[in-house]
Amino acid sequence: MIARIKEKPFLLLLLFACVFLVCGFIPTDKTIDIQLHDFYWVFGENHIFIAGCFIFYFLFGLHLLFKKILYSKRLIWIHVLTTIAFTLLIVFITKTISFFTPIVPKRYYTFNEIDSFKQYAFFNDLISVFTIIIFFTQFIFLINIIAGILKKSYPSK
Repeated sequence: MIARIKEKPFLLLLLFACVFLVCGFIPTDKTIDIQLHDFYWVFGENHIFIAGCFIFYFLFGLHLLFKKILYSKRLIWIHVLTTIAFTLLIVFITKTISFFTPIVPKRYYTFNEIDSFKQYAFFNDLISVFTIIIFFTQFIFLINIIAGILKKSYPSK
């Protein structure tokens, strides 16, 4: 199995998609609250894992579709490992926050009560930065495809 992963690093995406799928079907009533500026979103933890599963399956499918065109295995490794590592960091941070926060009933907050969440602002900022890094990491995959197409169009002498 390890030899196949060394040969095709995008198989790690399939592995983590399966892990996220299993985590998505574990029953839980936990939610993830995201506060950005004047928006306050509440997502079910199960939905986040299932969405991550579909994103990993989608990336795996793209790698399968373009595997003959891709330019460099090194770029594939960078893309796959960066995507997985920062996704796991986001999951770890959200799990850590939800573990240490007291269990209180969910309700709507007034403008003055939102100030009590300032202690978690650093973690929200960190999750936002990690999400931006994951977004821009996907351009590595696009660069890999474009370089592969250009190499096949203009073969070296």
